[in-house]
Amino acid sequence: MAIGVVLSLLLAPKLSTASLDASITEAEVGADFLPADNAAQFSYEPDFELFDRSVMGRAPSESFPIELDKPQGFIISPGSTRCYVLSSTGDSNRRRNVQSSNKSQTDSLDGPIEVQSRDKSTRQTSKSQLYLSATTCLRPDFVGDDAHAKTAPQLRLLASVSQEDGCPITTNGMNKDMWVEFDEGLATLSVDDQDDPVYVTILAPNVSDDFEGDYNFEVAISEDGYYHDWQADNKKGQGQLMWMDSDSSAALLQTQQFEYSPKDRLESMKTNPPYELYVENMRWPVFNGIERSLCGIQQNALISATNNGNGRLGMLVRTNTSIRGEDKLPRQHFYFEGLNETSTYRAIMVQVANTQEDQHFNVSKSQTPGESTGNMRRFLAFDPADFATLTGTICKVITDLDFCTENQHAVPGNGKLNGTELAQVYDDYARKMYGHFETVLAQEQCETDPTSQYSLARNCEDCKTAYKRWLCTVAIPRCEDYSSENRYAIPRNVGAAFPNGSFVPDEEGGKSRRHLMDVPGYNASRNSFIDKEVGPGPYKEILPCGEICYEVVQSCPHSMGFGCPLPGMTGFEYSYGEKSESGALSCNYPGTPRSRPNAAGALLPRSALNGLLSATALLLLLL
Repeated sequence: MAIGVVLSLLLAPKLSTASLDASITEAEVGADFLPADNAAQFSYEPDFELFDRSVMGRAPSESFPIELDKPQGFIISPGSTRCYVLSSTGDSNRRRNVQSSNKSQTDSLDGPIEVQSRDKSTRQTSKSQLYLSATTCLRPDFVGDDAHAKTAPQLRLLASVSQEDGCPITTNGMNKDMWVEFDEGLATLSVDDQDDPVYVTILAPNVSDDFEGDYNFEVAISEDGYYHDWQADNKKGQGQLMWMDSDSSAALLQTQQFEYSPKDRLESMKTNPPYELYVENMRWPVFNGIERSLCGIQQNALISATNNGNGRLGMLVRTNTSIRGEDKLPRQHFYFEGLNETSTYRAIMVQVANTQEDQHFNVSKSQTPGESTGNMRRFLAFDPADFATLTGTICKVITDLDFCTENQHAVPGNGKLNGTELAQVYDDYARKMYGHFETVLAQEQCETDPTSQYSLARNCEDCKTAYKRWLCTVAIPRCEDYSSENRYAIPRNVGAAFPNGSFVPDEEGGKSRRHLMDVPGYNASRNSFIDKEVGPGPYKEILPCGEICYEVVQSCPHSMGFGCPLPGMTGFEYSYGEKSESGALSCNYPGTPRSRPNAAGALLPRSALNGLLSATALLLLLL
């Protein structure tokens, strides 16, 4: 697809109007629900004007059966209801008690509620429970002057275990724990399992003439946790999404590490990645009011990274699971290309379980792969994370390097090489330089017994690891556009021309271009290879953290001559950075993200440490 076509698609997202079940006709609303003597008892007048008497006090003419773990979808008009009944199973020991949990299950609630997380934890209660959940797939459209100014009001989920009352069709006089309003397209209730029929009602509010269309929802009941669920970003554990880096048209996002055992860690690499990702352009937001609904974001997302690979504009994103970083734990990555320049996007990550047993959702072991159990798209949604593309064409995001596996950030480019080609150029150079280091290290007594080695705390393998990390960081610098206002990024290669043939202005930040060119650290890149082989124009570099240098000195033999100068020494400010207590990206350490986990709208904690290697180490790099 030509980039112009891709960009035009990004600029004009099209919303889907598909429904989950178009073959079912809407239930008619019949006679009054409450008997006259009971109506007088409940004299409470609701202050929620969207649900008026045309809905409250009227009962659905029929109910529809629902089975465990088989979600039902339906289209419902504003001001109407839809009732489902889970039949009695003949079991006993049920207790009539309904608990609302229309918050993240990480919040403190009135009841024994815990999130169904990756570690297969379950709710420990004295009684078994049924978990009711529902999501909004589509809502009436606002047809006023500004289509994004308003969103339709949320649905409500009502529940009852009373055979005498049947389906609840009004919140008037109901126990507050027996109904809940949808929040961002999701509602959840838990009911103690008493073996009475369970009645579930979806109630649609009335809408003004400013809205047009119907609601589309999905509802499900399960015995082992909510079929549809959400986890807030303040939950210690899984699935937090990080924005690693961007350039003008590409972006890289990464999950937190998966905490598997060594055996499961290897097995996880053979299966599909556990997460899907759905993205909107913040210039045309489509997730408002449905951020916790999988069917909602699926039908409205601009870009979808799905496990089956057929998501909307899926050609713009690729995802994989790989083991990177010091902890050697797997992470899932999402790499986007063909995005709009200087644009902000919002991503929602979703963990999905299908028909087979899934450890993340504690799916019943009686279910086997391929068994038909309805729409087994049980999911856990996470809070959104924002990311943005930058300006300029010199910096280019690279990832998936064979040698420098920890490097995944924007690097100086030339506008001619794409990300894959540029990654190969840098990776090959670092691999070649590492060969010179191995020649020097081979002269040390690495194969002798531990008591005869140069250190009782470190060995040659530690030295190799530390040196490789340092080499990959200084040989593949982290790039920001020359227009960046990041005060921790310093100018590089200021004497060269930009891709359009222009030069750095004569007056740049109160200093003339000639003055900048007189500073060795500004007039060229960190090493001559970049200027000779890549040939970028002017750019800015986020300096490596000094911790990388200190690790080499601590891990390698003293005879190799490595040393680290301290802040304030000559040349330090042009070579290394220091950690910022504010959390800003003041220096670059491999794997440092540009944003905090799942912090929508927040910019990166760019932190690490600082230092500098001695002239011996620098000469070794340039051999």
